[in-house]
Amino acid sequence: MKVDYIIRNGRVMDPLTGVDEGRAVAGCGSRIVDLGGEIAEPRWAEIDAAGCIVTPGLIDFHTHLYH
Repeated sequence: MKVDYIIRNGRVMDPLTGVDEGRAVAGCGSRIVDLGGEIAEPRWAEIDAAGCIVTPGLIDFHTHLYH
């Protein structure tokens, strides 16, 4: 499978599927296409996420409210 980028060496955490382990993540465009399988060399980039958490879809919901 040809992929655009690979994120390696990160701790992949996905509460929806129960994944919490070190894996490689491959993406094509804006989609994740593989988690830790047989991943070919990326077309664009290989990202070293050592010491980082890789997780889907976090959105910063916060606000500053005043009287």
